[in-house]
Amino acid sequence: MAVRWNRDERGERLITLDRLSRFRPRDAFTVAQTLWWVVVARGLIAVRGFHRIHRRLGLSRVEPVDVVPGAVPLLPLRSQRTARVALKLLDAKILEADCIPRSVALQRVLRRAGIDADLVIGCLTEDEFKAHAWVEIGGYPVGFEEVGARRWMPLARFRLTGAGA
Repeated sequence: MAVRWNRDERGERLITLDRLSRFRPRDAFTVAQTLWWVVVARGLIAVRGFHRIHRRLGLSRVEPVDVVPGAVPLLPLRSQRTARVALKLLDAKILEADCIPRSVALQRVLRRAGIDADLVIGCLTEDEFKAHAWVEIGGYPVGFEEVGARRWMPLARFRLTGAGA
């Protein structure tokens, strides 16, 4: 199975997916959709800022911000493939996507694949203030490079609603 449960350096669980060896022709729609949302999110954020465009993207704020991870989410095989394609593309250094456009695109692609995911924005204040965005499914961080996401303090959680869903 492609979904793996790993632990970060603090022993917290996170979702990782097997890396993709290559794209297949049936992945073309996912590739196009992922690229589209990276471009849209990057453009809107550059022009207006995330605080002004989150509603336009169909994101509504969710309370409470801190979510206790629940049961292990079961992801259908087709949805796993879609997530792996999007993650492979988003991890490519050629896109140079920051964490917010990357997270917006991943959340959109996961939602289209039938997976409810939250976009989380958090901060780290150990040495200096740093902000980061990531995607969670059922309270678990998703991705190849989200090891250590639990050390970030969540400030805001957004879920797709309405037309964006």
